Order: sequence, then C-alpha cells, then structure tokens
Amino acid sequence: MKKKTKNWSYILPIMAFAIMLSSSCKKENDNDQPEKGIVTDIEGNVHRTIKIGNQWWMEENLKTTKYATGTDIPLVTGTSNWDALTETSKAFCWYNDDINNKETYGALYTWAASMNGATSSTANPSVVQGVCPTGWHLPSDAEWTELTDFLGGETEAGGKLKETGTSHWTTPNTGATNETGFTAPSGRRPLPRWYILRRW
Repeated sequence: MKKKTKNWSYILPIMAFAIMLSSSCKKENDNDQPEKGIVTDIEGNVHRTIKIGNQWWMEENLKTTKYATGTDIPLVTGTSNWDALTETSKAFCWYNDDINNKETYGALYTWAASMNGATSSTANPSVVQGVCPTGWHLPSDAEWTELTDFLGGETEAGGKLKETGTSHWTTPNTGATNETGFTAPSGRRPLPRWYILRRW
C-alpha cells in the first residue's frame, strides 16, 4: 500500500509570498518619529544613534580619547602643534582647544587617528573600525552615497541632516530642515589639515 502524501506545491508559493511580505514591511512608529538608540564607547561616553533609511548612524559627534582597545589617542593643542602634524600623525583635539566643547562638538580627529592604521574601504558596510566603538565602523563612500541617495541626492541631503537655526551654524543656515532628526552641528579645526567628519 502506498502512503498518501500531501501536495505542498501549492502551499509553498503562498508561504514564500507571506514571508516576503512580512520581511519587506516596516513597523510604523508613533508620529512617524525616527528609530533611535544609544552606544557607549570604551570611556563610558554615551552617544545617541539614529536610523536613517536602513542605516544606523551616531546622532552626535564621537567623544572618545581612546581606541576600543584602550590605547590612548594623543591630544594635540595649539595651531602651531597642529600645523606640525603629518598625514600619518594620530591626534585629536577639542573644538577651539576647549574641553568644555566636548558635549556639543565631540572630538576632532586627524585622518590617521580616525583610521587607526586601516586603509579606506569601498565595502558597504565598511570594515574599518578605526576610532569607533566596538560594533561600529567608519562609513565608506558607498555608505555615504546610500545615505545621500536615500535623502534625495547630495544637494538635498545636507539640509535634511543639518541642525536648524544659527546656534552652531553661520547665518543664514540656508536649506537646514533637520527632517531626519539627525541634528548635525558644525565644528572643525580652523586649519585645512587631514580632518574628517566625525559622525558615523
């Protein structure tokens, strides 16, 4: 006697469609607010995070003075000392050399310090941890492109990420809407030497 078996051929496509449908939907949150979280670096600094599109970004500037391994990043202050740095110098400073700016602007890192010996990555996601906390990485150009594309292109993205008003930006701060909730402030060392954006 032959054992009777069910014909699953018509059920599988329905199940596959249901799985595809459930995995492609996203949960709507109250008032269409962005998803947010936190990450803590090796020194215990707590950083807010935000999800934009399918990517998670730090919502505030990195403040660490150590790599995730615990190794110190050298603090370099003064214009003449920064001017003496080379492209391979690992260093950080506080905005205007004032630690009171740590909470608002975070730390400013040289390219060498931010990369911590790694070479640039074209992968998405990048594989370069650099100065980032464990589980985080520096974004590749492909990741920046994904972000700007999601926000409508390079000419639109900046305004959607920028803090509104003139508390941290020069008047008139044209185009700033902060519609992503990212609230990017300004901040850089006033010398054109190997700096990077500090938000990853």
